[in-house]
Amino acid sequence: FVAAKGGAKGATWYSREGETRVAAFSVPVKSSIGAGDGFAAGFIYAHAQGKSLRESARYANACAACVGQEVGCADAVPTPEALERQLRQAKEESITS
Repeated sequence: FVAAKGGAKGATWYSREGETRVAAFSVPVKSSIGAGDGFAAGFIYAHAQGKSLRESARYANACAACVGQEVGCADAVPTPEALERQLRQAKEESITS
């Protein structure tokens, strides 16, 4: 598979099965430094747990969003708990919107 990152436009994943688009998380961005690393880390974390491509892509976007909300990549990489909170918060926002 290949991922095409689009920042605030989300990401598109291409695989043998086709194309998967995943929306970005709407967060206040303080810095984009390290967001790409967070994106990769989020995907690897979820994929290693056996999550689907779509769910792993959501984790990638969530992790990138967490990193972008802070200044400094090393301190901004979320814990698994913070990543789960970001995913739950986005789910709640989409339900109430």
